[in-house]
Amino acid sequence: MGFRRALLAAIVSTGVAAAPAAADGLSWEACPSARGLDPRQQCASLTVPRDYAEPNGPTIEIAVSRIATATPALRRGVLLRNPGGPGSQGLIGPSRFAAALPREVLDRYDLIGFDPRGIGRSAPASCALAPADLDPVKFIPYPAYDLDITANVDYARRAASGCAATSGTLLPYISTANTARDMDRIRAALGESSISYVGYSYGTYLGAVYTTLFPQRTDRFVLDSNIHPDRIWRETFSSWGYAVELAFDGFARFAAERHATYGLGATPAAVHAKVLELAREMEREPYDLGGGYTLDGNRFRELIRNDVLRNDRSFPAAGDLLKLFDAREPRAAAAARGAQLLEQVGAAFPPVPGDNEFAGAWAVACGDADWPSSPAVYQRDVIAYDALFPIHGRAAANVWPCAFWPAEPREPAVRVGRLSSGRALIVQSLRDPATPLDGAVALRLRLGSRSKLVTVEDGAHSVAFNGINSCANAHAATFLATGALPAQDAWCARDAPLGAAGADARGGVAQHDDELGLLPLG
Repeated sequence: MGFRRALLAAIVSTGVAAAPAAADGLSWEACPSARGLDPRQQCASLTVPRDYAEPNGPTIEIAVSRIATATPALRRGVLLRNPGGPGSQGLIGPSRFAAALPREVLDRYDLIGFDPRGIGRSAPASCALAPADLDPVKFIPYPAYDLDITANVDYARRAASGCAATSGTLLPYISTANTARDMDRIRAALGESSISYVGYSYGTYLGAVYTTLFPQRTDRFVLDSNIHPDRIWRETFSSWGYAVELAFDGFARFAAERHATYGLGATPAAVHAKVLELAREMEREPYDLGGGYTLDGNRFRELIRNDVLRNDRSFPAAGDLLKLFDAREPRAAAAARGAQLLEQVGAAFPPVPGDNEFAGAWAVACGDADWPSSPAVYQRDVIAYDALFPIHGRAAANVWPCAFWPAEPREPAVRVGRLSSGRALIVQSLRDPATPLDGAVALRLRLGSRSKLVTVEDGAHSVAFNGINSCANAHAATFLATGALPAQDAWCARDAPLGAAGADARGGVAQHDDELGLLPLG
């Protein structure tokens, strides 16, 4: 183990892993059909080492996509994108960005997407999960209502065993560092001396790892909704406990100020207590909304975390939804209205995620860093976190398959370093339920003077070019188009007061269409 880690470090430090720029060696063709695919998007496949410590050993294929700029005379280079996760596909990324980016950015870049290794069409991992195991409230490990984690431990062991049996030869090589190395191979195949990049959530850590491993290949990086660089990975997920409480405070204040409208409580503390009361009621009697969508206590908590708090603009619909749940009407009569409100907060009848999404997320989270192996550690923390952070702490501190993962990390998690070339714009909302503000502050301090932080008043996860905040969009667009960072760290006020008429709960182009929406996991 020590020899392999030393060898990998030597590869990076001597530049062997930084493939030289070359003529475009990718064979572009039509992409597989997909919802939202721009007809201009092309796809290709790039061969890379499975193990960068053995560059002449077995290989895997990385799926790459592009939309070339329509104005070659203004072209600066390439703009890569990662939507988050881990576990999220990125091949559709150029189509997403072509609809979201302003003209001054589209003129300057070819838009490049890719499925990270282990995900989508890039050597996809599998854990052979049964349909019943493809459940977001199993992936996000909510314990039993009495906080017992026996079922979670059983699920984690079973998942880890399935991953080993199905993808055991691939798992040791799925990591953020290797994905960053793949990005540099993409750069070289495109014939570019450097890359620009936009990464959301998990993509911020991936981008920061790239700037550390390949500083001279770094151009303009936008990092939005930021992973704390020193919390890889269990600490990132356990931080959701307090992140959700901080984000919920925004909704609690909103609802308390409108107690006459929603009746959820006249103070933020009363609104908080009401939501916990509703969760306990759904533990006793799940709420059937029809169409196969049933809210029990755990799904209700996950609805709060992953949908109500993802964007402040959902607050009016969320207030109506919680009022409906609290009204104690006959549930059949309330089902249609409840389903409509769920759609307004972006949570109506979510598709069942695929085995690969779970497997890809676990492979990265378990492949980057060690996790505790004792179930007793997780049981202790679940009880403690539930007392401190009662909305989501019980799930945030719970066990993952990483506790029983069949492959140890092959190298330490990359310690993000100071930018020595290129620049970075860090964008972060004030109340992000998945990647709290302290992570962005830590990343800003770590990257140093070649970076600036833009803090956005809204509560949201994934801000720039996502219909959330025009000020943040302007900062990001100016930076990508011209290279100009704010003179100092900046503040962006929200575009309109909460609850303003015409506010769209889901913003503009949804960056989460190709995410499981775990952050989180990004």
